[in-house]
Amino acid sequence: MKGVLYHNIYSPPSRMAFLAAKNLTPDLEIFDLDIFHGAQNTPDFLKMNPMHQVPTLDHDGFIVTESRAIMIYLASLVNSPYYPANDLKKKILVDSRLFMDATNTTYVVKNFAVRN
Repeated sequence: MKGVLYHNIYSPPSRMAFLAAKNLTPDLEIFDLDIFHGAQNTPDFLKMNPMHQVPTLDHDGFIVTESRAIMIYLASLVNSPYYPANDLKKKILVDSRLFMDATNTTYVVKNFAVRN
């Protein structure tokens, strides 16, 4: 696979995409973007992701943002059994697990971090 995953190891969503990339597409180039020094604000990166966020996947010029979309895309590219393309019910169960933290865990962790 010809492409680059831009990520930062300190970003939880980025780590999710990183782990998926390492396990599903080991030949994908991984670039650790230094978000603490503004690397996400460079003109080249902003062309790919105007939201200034990691992770961002550049797959041969096709840009995918958002960790879960990247994981789904990579799993679909390699026809991974972890994201079963031909079984809608199994795929929806995977989706429900992928998106569970967006409505439950992230909110709780954010509120805990803000208070402490």
